[in-house]
Amino acid sequence: MARGMVTLSFRNGKVVGARRATGVDVARFRLLLDRLGVNYADIARRDEAVRATRIVVGKRNIKVEYSNGWSEEVRNGRYRLRDAFGRNVTERPATDADQARLRALLPE
Repeated sequence: MARGMVTLSFRNGKVVGARRATGVDVARFRLLLDRLGVNYADIARRDEAVRATRIVVGKRNIKVEYSNGWSEEVRNGRYRLRDAFGRNVTERPATDADQARLRALLPE
């Protein structure tokens, strides 16, 4: 499981498919790590610094995707924050501060 995706493969390593991870996948992964004596939070902290990997700008829209799989979007006056699994974490009316923060990530 990486960046919110689950890869399905045979024991020999041949990949047969990939799909978005679900909450059940995350729970199963954490259980496996727990059985191995590995702290899930330590793994999450070791990840590289989060950075914007893709920015899409339209006339009234802006969407920022981050290296950890999360994304932020302002579209039609609404702000949406999504986690790496595509679940809405926050959805509310967009503010000027949202627009300014996301536009500040644009290269000059």
